[in-house]
Amino acid sequence: MIGAVIQHLKTRLAEDCLRCRSLFGMRHTSRRRSEPDPLAPVNEPTWLVVRQFRDPSEVTALEPMADLRKVLTAAREARMADGWSAEEIGRRCAFFYCSRGGQRVWVGIEKRDPMSPTLGHGPPPVRCG
Repeated sequence: MIGAVIQHLKTRLAEDCLRCRSLFGMRHTSRRRSEPDPLAPVNEPTWLVVRQFRDPSEVTALEPMADLRKVLTAAREARMADGWSAEEIGRRCAFFYCSRGGQRVWVGIEKRDPMSPTLGHGPPPVRCG
């Protein structure tokens, strides 16, 4: 079949059809877009936040262009030194979970101030009358 012309029934090339490619040994080469690094330094304030359920229990403001990976890794190591069992930080994650004595918390980097409610997520409106 070397040099054979493949006529596809549709208006596409055979190379673009998964079924035809597999029939003739054409490999599917997908291009991955580069995934953004959530721990790349940003030129704006960020926060290291510890949350239990949804409520922030600890908030630490970070300077712009801080080494977020270093900050998160240090927070994980500090928790583990304090007796917490901490999960690994994923390659494309800006958080980890840790637990101790039946308590589980989320520790992560946030790019919005966790202490100021965002639009639609604040306290319920006050009713008059």
